Order: sequence, then C-alpha cells, then structure tokens
Amino acid sequence: MKINLGHCMMIIIPIKKNHSRDYNRTKIKKYVISSWNTPQFHILILFSMIISLTSLMTVNHVYAEINPFHSYLKNHVIRVLMPQVSPEGNTTFVVWQDNSTGNEEIFLRKSLNGGITFGNITNLSNNNASSISPQIESFGNTTFVVWQDNSTGNEEIFLRKSNDGHNKFYDPKNMTELSVQYKGGPIMNDPNLKVEIVATGINFPTSMAFLGPNDILVLEKNEGKVKRIVNGSILADPLLDVNVANESDRGMLGVATSNQEIKDKDKPVYVFLYYTETKSRDGEDLKGGDPLGNRLYRFELVKDKLINPKLLLDLPSTPGSVHNGGKILVGPDNNIYLTIGDVNRNYKKGSNSTITKSLNHDDGLDADGRAGILRVTQNGEAVHGGILGNGHPLDKYFAYGIRNSFGIDFDPVTGKLWDTEVGPSFGDEINLVEPGFNSGWNKIQGIWQVNEESAGNVTSDTTGLFNYNNTGNYRSPEFTWYDPSTGPTAIVFLDSDKLGKKYANDLFISGFHDGNIYNFKLDSNRTGLLLESPIADKVANVKNETRGISFGKGFGGVTDMKVGPDGFLYVLSLYAGGDDCAHVQPPGSPCVYYSKPLNGTIFRILSR
Repeated sequence: MKINLGHCMMIIIPIKKNHSRDYNRTKIKKYVISSWNTPQFHILILFSMIISLTSLMTVNHVYAEINPFHSYLKNHVIRVLMPQVSPEGNTTFVVWQDNSTGNEEIFLRKSLNGGITFGNITNLSNNNASSISPQIESFGNTTFVVWQDNSTGNEEIFLRKSNDGHNKFYDPKNMTELSVQYKGGPIMNDPNLKVEIVATGINFPTSMAFLGPNDILVLEKNEGKVKRIVNGSILADPLLDVNVANESDRGMLGVATSNQEIKDKDKPVYVFLYYTETKSRDGEDLKGGDPLGNRLYRFELVKDKLINPKLLLDLPSTPGSVHNGGKILVGPDNNIYLTIGDVNRNYKKGSNSTITKSLNHDDGLDADGRAGILRVTQNGEAVHGGILGNGHPLDKYFAYGIRNSFGIDFDPVTGKLWDTEVGPSFGDEINLVEPGFNSGWNKIQGIWQVNEESAGNVTSDTTGLFNYNNTGNYRSPEFTWYDPSTGPTAIVFLDSDKLGKKYANDLFISGFHDGNIYNFKLDSNRTGLLLESPIADKVANVKNETRGISFGKGFGGVTDMKVGPDGFLYVLSLYAGGDDCAHVQPPGSPCVYYSKPLNGTIFRILSR
C-alpha cells in the first residue's frame, strides 16, 4: 500500500513486535514504520493498520523490500525527517520536518478516515530560519505542535495550538517568552482536576523540596543555586550558590530536607544537597576539566542561608558526564537515600576502566559508589553495617545494577521503596526496590538482554548477574517501556485524598521526554501494579498503549514531583523535554541543551 503525504512516496509495512511472543491467528492493531535512505533524503512514516499473524508465528522483525524511488525524486533533492503521528479515533495527524521550501520547515497533514486519505499540507513554521524536531499531541479538537526553532537567533522552543481540530492554528509562540508553559496550560484527563502555576522563571530546575506550606526549595542545575519560593515569589537572593560542573547530566541535582520529622524547634533544619562540584567556577567541565566529584552535603538552614556544610559522600563523576542520577530522599527511617547511575556512556568492557561488580561483572572492579541506590545516616555513616558487605562504599549500597535513576519514593502504606530507571533507547523501568535489589544493568535492561545501546532478546536468565554472595537479588521490573522512551523521572505516592479518594495512595510517574504523568493502581499486596490490556504483560510497546494510565499531558520535561503539605500534587518542569543535544545522533532528533538556562515552572494539580 502506497501513500503520498507530501514530496515523497511511502510504503506501509508491518513493524516488529518489540518483545517476542507466539501468536495464534491474532489480529493486533499497531503502528508500523517504513524507512529508507538515499543520498537525497531520509523518510519514515508511521501508520495504523491491522496485522494478521498466523498460527505459531513468532513475531520479532517483519520487513518488506523497499524501492528507494530514485527516479521519482530525481528533480527534487530534499530532506524529510522526524515524522510524528497522533491518532485520535479516525482522525490522524502526521507532522514532519521538511526542507522543500529551501528552509527547514514543519509540515502537517490531517486524515479524517483513519489515514486512508490526507488533506492539504499546512506549513506550521513558515519562516526563513531552521525549524526542526517536531512533536505533536491531540486531545479531542485540541492539537499542539512544538518544535525547535532558531528564527530569533537562538535555539528556542516554539508552539502552535489549534482548538478546532487543526482548521486554524494560533500564531507560533516562543515558549521561553511565555509566563505559562503554553496558552491553556497542561491538560488533565480527569475533568474534576485542574492545573495552576505556582511559580515560573526558574533556570533549568532539577529538584524541589518543601520547607512548609507555600515554602519550596528548588535547584537550578547549571548555576549551582538553591532558590527559595515563598507564596509563589522567588526570593531575590539564593540560599546557596556553589560551583558546579554542568555538562550533560551534571549540575545541582538533588535536594531533601529533614524538617518534616523535626518537632523540636531548637534542632537545626538540615538541607541535603547532591551536586557535581567543581573547583572555581560553573561549567569548568565544558572546557575539559574534570569535576571534583558527585557529592552529598548536609547544610543547616539559618534564616535564608545554607551554612555549615558537612560532606557526607564523595562519589564518582567520571569518566562520562551522564548518568549521575541525583534524587535524594529522607526515608521513613530518617536515613538518606540517593540515586546514582553508572556515570558513563561507554558500555564496552574492553575500553572501559569503570566497569565494576555493581554493574554485574564478577571480574569487574570493586564497587566505587556508582550504579546504585545508596543509603546513609544523616551523618553520612553506613546503616547497620551494610547489606551487600562491609567497608566503604559497599556498605552504603541499598541497591545496585542501576543504569540511571531520577526518581525514588516510599509507599506510605507498606514502607517499601520504589524507583524509576531510564534505559538507553529502550527499557525504561518502574521497580519495587527491596534491600539488596539488583536491577540487572548492564546485563539486563527492562526484560531484554543489553547489546550496548540496543535491545537484545527477551531474557529471564539471571545466571550471569553478580549477587554479592547471594545478598543481592534480581527482580524484573513491575513495568517497562520499550518504545518510545518516556524518560521516567519522578515517582511519587499520593498519600492524600485531596484529589479524590480514588487517587489516594496511588503511584504517579512523570516523563521527561513526553511531558506525561502516569497514574498506576497497586495490587492487593502492593508489590505490583494493576495493569489491564494492552499493558497487562507489564510492557508498553508503542505510545498509545499507555493511554489507559495517562493522568495528565503537556507538562513539558518533568524533572520532579512532590506531594505538598496541602495534599496536592506539585510538578516541576522544563518547557521542553528531550535528550541532550550534545549527544544526540543523528542531528535533528528531539533534544534540549542541558548546559543552557532553560526556563522552568512549578505547577500544582488540584481539585476544581
């Protein structure tokens, strides 16, 4: 079947089912992809169709031979990139990046009959600059399209919105110039809930913590600042400004406070901070210098200043600038829990001097503090002699085998720890984390064997994992994303009924790449998630499979969530999500510059 969407011819074929299964005369509705390359162009098209799979056929990859149509395009040397599809019933939108006008533009077409025929092309960007990396979302008659644009002379994020099913789009809005994320704000799926802005104008925020009602600490990643927001206003002077490395994932990363547990007003309020420290100025690593380390400090809050720093942990910050983790939490036991990834992007053992036993290599180096969830007292000491072994830093590990994590929280009902973990290009995870938990990296991610940055076969074989004399225990994820990656960040249990009793003690997950918030119910034992078809198998293969657990959309790149003292859910977000542009390949993939001061906002979700 061929469809002409613009200046190119496209073939529709079945795509892989992302984890192998056996089917018996089953019909599965999936997105399918056709892609090919020629010297002139690269094209992908996503489409919805019915695949009939015959008895006993194991589905892994199904391909069709593709004619590159060189003769068809011989007079049209163009580049067509980054297609995105948004289906809503029989309405299907396709948006892509196109240079047929001589500039990189954002084009859109719409189908009202499930993709059988498409209407005219709409040029959404329509400028003389470079517009790349479009993303699209549709909810009923409302359609949002965002893209990266340099028409102002800088790399900015632009948005256009339609309220009438794309018949008319508002003029492009430069997201960084708006006082709200976009006109109309994020969208909640529950009509009984709404979103309001608490504060905006925060430079690349990473984490937040409450000191009390309407009193929030928030971190600015690239400037090493701790800001205080009181009644929606950001205090003029930061509570702290330290020198941080800020390439990629480095920076001011995690914050937690002890005051929730303190009843004695004579005791100091401790603020715990995790950041990538440098010697003399912010961003030294961008000039080639190595950071001093990823460090956990305890400060005392006195008036509007953080004083008397005490170093609790000094952790690796090299060889890579990625996978530093950064979430910290004061647990119900009053101990400090901290996430740190493998601090690397190179997974090849032969060329990597930082492969450790905590990365599931029995011939690796001894654990050095990377790739785990660490637990220490508020003085930085090991708790009860450690779980996996004696001696620093092994006695600080609560869990290991973790590639990278931006979210941990305790179930208020059971007291058990849960986390989110970010996969390379597959295998984002939600995990129940028991003491000694082994998440499997870098041998297993999600439910797949790891083949550098790509997924291998589905596996349940744990014989190759390192178990620290049987004190470490692998457990498969309670949920995993295959494609596309949501980039899970915050995880939070709503220990409140302020949003309605049906949400009390539910689990909420935020996505940095897709701007979504997901709502999960737990099973009767609260050791697993209640999941219905098509994700009853604990795997999201394609985007639309998660619609049933969608709580809200359009939040941008969410970096943190917290339940406030008022019982409502607070969301910390950038205006844009995506991978770091410094590392994205090929050019044109969705990304933001992690070392730049992107604008951020704190939202509050509450009842109407």
